[in-house]
Amino acid sequence: MSSLADTLNANGYVVVRGAVPLTLTAAVVADIEDHFGRSVDDPGKWYGDPEVPPLGFITNEGQFTPRMFHYPSMWAVREHPAVHAAFAEILGTPALWVSMANVCVKLPTHPHHPDYGRNGFIHFDRLRWSLTKPGEPVDRSKNPDTGLFLSGVVALTDTEADMGGFQCVPGIYRRLDEWIAGQPDDWDPRNPDLSGHQITPVPMRAGDLCIWTTRLPHGNGNNTSTAIRLAQYVTMTPAPVDFPDYDERRARRIQSWQTRSPLPTPADYHSREQSFPPPPLSGLGRKLLGLDEWG
Repeated sequence: MSSLADTLNANGYVVVRGAVPLTLTAAVVADIEDHFGRSVDDPGKWYGDPEVPPLGFITNEGQFTPRMFHYPSMWAVREHPAVHAAFAEILGTPALWVSMANVCVKLPTHPHHPDYGRNGFIHFDRLRWSLTKPGEPVDRSKNPDTGLFLSGVVALTDTEADMGGFQCVPGIYRRLDEWIAGQPDDWDPRNPDLSGHQITPVPMRAGDLCIWTTRLPHGNGNNTSTAIRLAQYVTMTPAPVDFPDYDERRARRIQSWQTRSPLPTPADYHSREQSFPPPPLSGLGRKLLGLDEWG
């Protein structure tokens, strides 16, 4: 049987089926409903003019995403042992820090609310080239040996192929260096030319965890279904104990948890979750945050 690392190396992504218990995903969905003040079973009420934070905001991809970072339900997903075990197996170390990322709420396209509909997108998250903005020349010498950087997402509800969930282009990933060598000098990793390549949607069941390497061209699709896509982004990286700014990074992470705010925190940030105490953490969660050190 192939390991998670083998599957990721071959395809650029891997889906860990049932990594998170449904009781935990359901708790996050309930907090999304409470945070936003709308039921996911009544999509019609999710449209209209968005309210300012703390209720939510429109992303540049047309997704209505509540600004939620530190609900106890979200931390229960982050610190679930199976989630940690999957990242630890791929990265080759249990000494990890977890991201404190947002949730995703992807509404179905609606003829009366075109601002919520998008055709989907494909991009690269993090490749070490010198491109700083679209149109600048790419130094391809920076591409080899990018290291292993991962991203991940947990499906909070069943996500079919037409619900605008995770999608990717394994065909480019499998021959990435060759493909990059054939690109023009002004190509844009945030909007790559996909000519001749097929975009692969990745359906997921509630509780599934999808992990991908940032060398994989990927993105979200367009939600052409009648259901809301709900997901929580979860990423883990090796704890940077050898970095000179380790103590500073650790302090910022702990402060983010203590104040229930994003990392980094905008000066004008405010959210209803800031009225709650810091979420409780398990022993594993304390290490994934940095509150306790792995050592």
